[in-house]
Amino acid sequence: LIAEHLEPEVVEVYGAGALALAQDPALLALAARTEVSGETVFFYTREARPLLDALLQHPHLRTLHRPANLEDLFLKLTGRQIREDG
Repeated sequence: LIAEHLEPEVVEVYGAGALALAQDPALLALAARTEVSGETVFFYTREARPLLDALLQHPHLRTLHRPANLEDLFLKLTGRQIREDG
């Protein structure tokens, strides 16, 4: 189900200045989809390595590289707003 509806890899970016990355054309080109929730930017991608390499230019930010999961699928299908309201 996840493979059918989502990109397989997620890179979460946190820290001061992370939200600006959601508007960076070079980074956006490396992700199939980008979402912002609170102070976190979620980059959904089929291949995370190029994105992770590009993020090395921002050493002050924290990143988490993980596989997409059922929570990502739920939020894509129902909207991230549910998490923020709950």
